[in-house]
Amino acid sequence: MKKIMVSTFLTMGLATVGFMPQSVDAAASLPAITIKGTATQNGLPVPGAAVLADCGVPGWEAISDVQDDGSYAVGPLTHCAVGSIITVSAWINNGSVGVAKIITPAASTTITANLVLVQPTSVPEHTLLGGLVAVGAGVSAIAYMRRRQNVRVGER
Repeated sequence: MKKIMVSTFLTMGLATVGFMPQSVDAAASLPAITIKGTATQNGLPVPGAAVLADCGVPGWEAISDVQDDGSYAVGPLTHCAVGSIITVSAWINNGSVGVAKIITPAASTTITANLVLVQPTSVPEHTLLGGLVAVGAGVSAIAYMRRRQNVRVGER
């Protein structure tokens, strides 16, 4: 009987230890990701452009500048969960922007992301142009319909 009680307590004790929360350093299990590549605009390098890599973890962004030959390297990013999206952005003072999205791999690695910067188009100009075209089409349609009605009235 004494053996059964001792083995029961020992089994319960080991089972309890197995269910106790373990303290694990989450950052130690995340991959270290370095991103490198080139940043160009119109086929030419854009030295001095800023490059930012971010996976949505506040305070853990990586920032770098583009070198004279157009190359850059940011990282390592060490707080990005596996499967999360890393956004790599490059920009220069004239407003040109280039963006790449990368899914965080399971293992530490270096990823190549070549960025092509483009000058964004101004949306208000397109809206104004579209509005003028729509007004012109509307006025033309009204004039056409009135003329057509006048012709019919004259025919009767």
